[in-house]
Amino acid sequence: MPRSDRIFTFIFLLFIIIHAYIVGTVRLYPFLDTPNHLAIATIYRYYGEPTNQFARFYTIDTFLKPNVFHLFFCGSRLFPTVEFANKVFYCLYVTLFPLSILLLIKKLGGNQWFSLLSFLFLYNINVLYGFNGFIIAIPFLMFTFWTMLYYSENRTVPLGCALSTLLVLLFFMHALAALFGLLIVCACLLLLNNKSFFGVIKHCIPMLPAGALIAIWWYRDSGQFGGASLTKFLFRYYKGEYFSTIYLRGGFPIFDNFRLQDGVLGYAFALVFSLFVMGLVVKGLFSFKRQLLKTEIRSSMKPLIILMISSSAVFLLIPERMPGYSFLFERFSVFIFITLILIGSVLFSHNLKPALKGAICVMCFFHFLLWADYFHDFDKQNKSFNKDFFSSVSNDSKLAGLMFDYRFRGRSVYDNFTDYFIVWKQGIATTRVIDERSFPVKRMVSTDVLPQYVEWAGKYDSYAGQYAAMDYILVRGELSPQAAKHLQNFKLMRQANRWTLYKRDL
Repeated sequence: MPRSDRIFTFIFLLFIIIHAYIVGTVRLYPFLDTPNHLAIATIYRYYGEPTNQFARFYTIDTFLKPNVFHLFFCGSRLFPTVEFANKVFYCLYVTLFPLSILLLIKKLGGNQWFSLLSFLFLYNINVLYGFNGFIIAIPFLMFTFWTMLYYSENRTVPLGCALSTLLVLLFFMHALAALFGLLIVCACLLLLNNKSFFGVIKHCIPMLPAGALIAIWWYRDSGQFGGASLTKFLFRYYKGEYFSTIYLRGGFPIFDNFRLQDGVLGYAFALVFSLFVMGLVVKGLFSFKRQLLKTEIRSSMKPLIILMISSSAVFLLIPERMPGYSFLFERFSVFIFITLILIGSVLFSHNLKPALKGAICVMCFFHFLLWADYFHDFDKQNKSFNKDFFSSVSNDSKLAGLMFDYRFRGRSVYDNFTDYFIVWKQGIATTRVIDERSFPVKRMVSTDVLPQYVEWAGKYDSYAGQYAAMDYILVRGELSPQAAKHLQNFKLMRQANRWTLYKRDL
């Protein structure tokens, strides 16, 4: 192995190890929806056991449902605890994400040093919001694209089976990722194929199982939840809301990494990392535009152009929300930057100077230091919030949460932390997961027995006594005057840092 390759391999593995270390050793993750997913996995793992009351309050339906990969993974008895499994899950993600980019670069004949740039988008907006199913789908979408490149060249049965399996796996990770995967595969097979239209249709057979799963799920899901049809919703959205909110998509350079610091500084950090990648690609286009005429460069660029058009089209056209689902178009900014990285690797396939290699390494290490500080600071701030905080609360008690101080470094983080009572104590808690369309766990009891979770209580000061019959209320931050009036029948039981536990005074 040449000396340059040995140096690259060492640096690439080093970045994987240090990122795996920080996500593997952090105790609490500063990701908004992660407590929701941990709670779901806990309910799934311990459902029906005599040591908890899960079966009385919750029901689970995972049959042919999307977005259940994290539930099955972390709820598996292969791991000692759900939280330990979640650490393995995140370590798996930070390993597979850059590895999938490296494999694609190797396949496209690009410069392997560009795969280091994938670390700059490791903690993209999907990770920051705790969209665990979509998080793990990101590298598997890249594996799907990688497999599709081989399949488009040599349509063998084993490659077709591998492509079909990956698309089905994407469905169980996240339905939206599976739809995006089908779009990419279909577009590439149509545009990279020189055979007849019917020949292309024949080679699209690997997409059928995933397509059937999506159709079955959508039919069942629509029948179960009712409401406005998707067609009517989309018609109203594109007629009225789309053009008035399209400017929001201009924020794609700062969607990833913006939580590093409060306010403008966080957006500045995000912009620096994004512009660094964009600047390299622009430099490559101007410096090596003559190379685009070469056959091998054009053959590598064609699928990347398709990937860029697909990613950009979804980002620009998909709504921010649909009935039961939210934060949709923001999830796809990471694919735009992944495609830019792949394009840059092809442009610089034979012309990356040592100074640029050094700049890439420095930028990636600076990014790591910022995130290591972020994780460490979050752990430090929440040192007192642990299982012992609920030591005097039995798991057959009902607990509710009011997160008035819901921000960390100016960004929303704590709103779903009530779910840690489910995770640590196998207790019963008010949680958004039992009332939202996208989760496989639903409520078994009425809202009189277990009220709906008061989301964003601190943001909207929306608590009006809904938890009056609950046994305990977990509060973060200072109660608003309005909320304090409704807690007169509760007494302070425990306080640690910004966390307070109230017990109903019988």
